[in-house]
Amino acid sequence: MLVQEGRNAQPGFLMYLPVYRAGMPAATIEQRRAAIAGWVYAPFRMADLMRGIGGTHAADLQVAVYDGPRADPAALLYRSEDTAGWRRPLFQQTLPATVAGRPWTLEIASSASFEARLDSRRPRAIAVAGVGLGFLLSLIVWLLASARRRAMGLARAMTLELREAYEHIEAERARMYVILQNAYDAFVAVDARGRVTDWNARAVQLFGWQELEAVGRDVGELLLPPQQRAAGRGFAQFAPDGRGLAVGVPLEIVAQRRDGSPVPVEIVVAALPAEVGAGASAFLRDLRPRRELEARERLRQQRLDEARTALARSQKLEAVGKLTGGVAHDFNNILHIISANVQLLLKSNNNAEKRLRSILDAVERGSKLSAQLLAFARRQPLHPSVVNVRSLLERMDSLLQRAAGESVAIDLAGGATLWNALVDPNQLENVILNLVINARDAMGGKGKVTIALDNLSIDSAAATADPEIEPGEYVRIAVTDTGEGMPPEVMERAFEPFFTTKPEGKGTGLGLSMAHGFVKQSGGHIRIASVPGEGTTVSIYLPRTMAEADDLATALAGKPAQ
Repeated sequence: MLVQEGRNAQPGFLMYLPVYRAGMPAATIEQRRAAIAGWVYAPFRMADLMRGIGGTHAADLQVAVYDGPRADPAALLYRSEDTAGWRRPLFQQTLPATVAGRPWTLEIASSASFEARLDSRRPRAIAVAGVGLGFLLSLIVWLLASARRRAMGLARAMTLELREAYEHIEAERARMYVILQNAYDAFVAVDARGRVTDWNARAVQLFGWQELEAVGRDVGELLLPPQQRAAGRGFAQFAPDGRGLAVGVPLEIVAQRRDGSPVPVEIVVAALPAEVGAGASAFLRDLRPRRELEARERLRQQRLDEARTALARSQKLEAVGKLTGGVAHDFNNILHIISANVQLLLKSNNNAEKRLRSILDAVERGSKLSAQLLAFARRQPLHPSVVNVRSLLERMDSLLQRAAGESVAIDLAGGATLWNALVDPNQLENVILNLVINARDAMGGKGKVTIALDNLSIDSAAATADPEIEPGEYVRIAVTDTGEGMPPEVMERAFEPFFTTKPEGKGTGLGLSMAHGFVKQSGGHIRIASVPGEGTTVSIYLPRTMAEADDLATALAGKPAQ
């Protein structure tokens, strides 16, 4: 039933015909699909069509047309108006018709008016005319139905193909967009004129230009300083030699962000094939994280080397300390025997007093040497008490100045709110005096010695850089001179016993080793920093104590003997 039917409705059908572009071949399905421009169609009302076919003699035949292989009333397309169901026609023929694979059924019979004027002399002519008319009608129906079926099938197939192709293209575009937007590297694509066509989210983060701001502008204008730009050359202007970039070969360059700051990047360029449009695309990777990682790795390796060197030096000093400690104890026992016998001789023989006193003086020097060795070996007896280091140094001021000489200026800095330390004050005085004397000798008797005092808290991160120091709170004493300084090879051996750079007879080489042993035995740390030609700083770290001077007995209660 046609959609335009009104009150006098009658069955009908639609006929579609393809329209091809002029001059294009249309012999095969592929050629027709390539050449098709569109479709034209026309509706046919079945009763009107049959009247047009029958003409003036349409009343001579009773015709019924069914859509299908059987004469089903529900599938009736057309029936002559004067057909009487109770009359048996003289002539009747049922013809099957297949129209492009769709079966129709035709019933053709003689009408009453036809039979009334029937001339027995012309029956054959009439039969032939009826058969011819039926054939003609079948041919027309077949042509119409065949064209319609082919047109509908082709239209559906083309529509499905177009829809599938469109959906595939859209899905692929969406997939590539998601991949590029979530890529770790910045992605930039340009056309043949070097203007940006694609700019992903990472490019926004790295260079500061929003996508809407970047698209359509020359890529060099966005990413290069003015003196390096060459409009219209695309990524070729990024090459240092100006001759272009090798496709697929990474190159490290310095790009420019929106705020004008430089950013090191690695760029890899790919040329776009001609069938998708001339141009190029590039991935740009931020090199700052890689270089920061390399710097951290170099620093870590440097600290590791320093830690290994410090550990080796510490193990060496530990081994020497054990050896010197044993030797000092044995040597001290011998000195005690000599000293006791000399004292007995002094009481019994006055004539040998001079020689005996010379022997006794040598014994005292040996005892002092033994004490220094014991200090280095961390086996000397200590008597710690709560000490304010600044107060101790203020009491030593005149002693230090006499030891340094009139040509050496001594400056005491800091320490106004200095923490207390639990340490043997007499041994600490000897260590500081020794450091001042060493500073005087390093300056040739002229210069300035600065003793700086401060409080220092060392956390776990700072302790990691130096494996010998533990996290905690310390009182730091830094003795700095303006002498010649120490080269690295001398600094490495500075704490070894009997090592000295002074002329023979000017020093025992036990001053710094004794200071090292005393500080370690007190639970602290000692460090040397020196620059040849600028001077040396010896820093002593003594652990902080929360006790006050009046709480000495409480602080020492239960403390094992040193």
